[in-house]
Amino acid sequence: MPKYKKLQAWAEMSNMGSQEVQLSQIFLDPNNPRIDRPGKEQIADNRISETAVQQECLQQLRNLGISDLMESMKTSGFWVVDRIVLRPLETDQFVVVEGNRRVAALKTLQSAYSKGRIDLAKDVYDGITKIEALVYHGKNPEIAWIIQGFRHTPGIKS
Repeated sequence: MPKYKKLQAWAEMSNMGSQEVQLSQIFLDPNNPRIDRPGKEQIADNRISETAVQQECLQQLRNLGISDLMESMKTSGFWVVDRIVLRPLETDQFVVVEGNRRVAALKTLQSAYSKGRIDLAKDVYDGITKIEALVYHGKNPEIAWIIQGFRHTPGIKS
């Protein structure tokens, strides 16, 4: 990547700020490259929060594998060392830019707990229902690719 492109990417990253967000305010990104859809059509932002879109996205991420993350989170909680990146979707709603698997694991754990299928320590439960995330407030439609390029270069799960 040419030096000026790297500088532009770093400048774009400055449009992020830390924010505490309720898990219920976060929606999975059905346009994530990990998720295979027929024809790879893009889901419009105004449809991302629809229940059917979210259920399909969650199921596809579960099929890809999130049990390793869930097991770790069950015992250790959610660590903010590697924060999830979000972008605003609507007022008080966010869509995942980076961290779809982690959010899917958090949502699956929260659902299993609320149905009585698993027990979680109070501090673990509290830590998965309200997380500290980075929220992107810029306008670059390619921000997900920029962030993934930075994160996955050193070898985050392919």
